Amino acid sequence: MQESNVIKCRDLMIGDWIQDDHGFRFYIVGLGEDYAYGTFEGNEADPWEFDNKIEPCYGIPMDEVREQVEAVTEITMDFDYLHEFQQYLRVTGMREEANKIKL
Repeated sequence: MQESNVIKCRDLMIGDWIQDDHGFRFYIVGLGEDYAYGTFEGNEADPWEFDNKIEPCYGIPMDEVREQVEAVTEITMDFDYLHEFQQYLRVTGMREEANKIKL
């Protein structure tokens, strides 16, 4: 993963999609100032812990998931990463669309 993809845990929201340094994708289920818990379907009982220093999380480039996003919403904006687009949807009152995105 590129260092430019690193996300600070405090910049995430519950439901955001992120990836680890191997490219495995998680959605966020818990947050703190310097940690986040992520999980994936079938693993809900055992979330993975991310932090800002030892186990950082990374943004998922929008170009990699554009088809999944377009299958859920007709809204298209120029964002670099999926979590940024999800947060835009939430703060503009479209929480359902943000949470419908599944990878």
